[in-house]
Amino acid sequence: MFIFTKIQDVKGQVFAEIYAIYLQSFPVCERRSLASIEKIINSSSRFEISAIYKENMLVGFINYWKFDMFIYIEHFAIKAEFRNNNIGSVCLQTFLKRNNLPIILEVEIENSDIAKRRIRFYERLGFVLHLNEYQQPPYDGISQKIPMHIMSNNFDFVDERFYLIKNKLYNEVYDYCN
Repeated sequence: MFIFTKIQDVKGQVFAEIYAIYLQSFPVCERRSLASIEKIINSSSRFEISAIYKENMLVGFINYWKFDMFIYIEHFAIKAEFRNNNIGSVCLQTFLKRNNLPIILEVEIENSDIAKRRIRFYERLGFVLHLNEYQQPPYDGISQKIPMHIMSNNFDFVDERFYLIKNKLYNEVYDYCN
């Protein structure tokens, strides 16, 4: 059984462990600065970071934005030593069962083996790849956008509202004006 525990601030040992997983799991262009994370935790009621525990052991984390019509998973990662043991799948299935809104996330385009494996991972959990043009805005506001795809567990919801979702992500998650 997995326990999701909300992180209230960036001080403390648990967040330090989560941040180490974060730095290891995502390239610099796909992650926020520590100052940015702290600012969002302190200013946005829509944003949440949850530590994921199994048997009192930190196995990973998920951070996400809860909007009125959907949930956007910004980052999800399992500690390296727990990967490839089905833990990520079970954690995400648990998260999906706890939330009744459509779930949206971004994935890299299929130009590497790891990107292909990541897409297949989400597809096995019921997510569908949307082929609409999408680029992740830069976290620093000045770098290049990154070509990505949106995936969701509700194709019709995203298909009917793709540009609304894109604008919500650009404006509220990335603070980016397109």
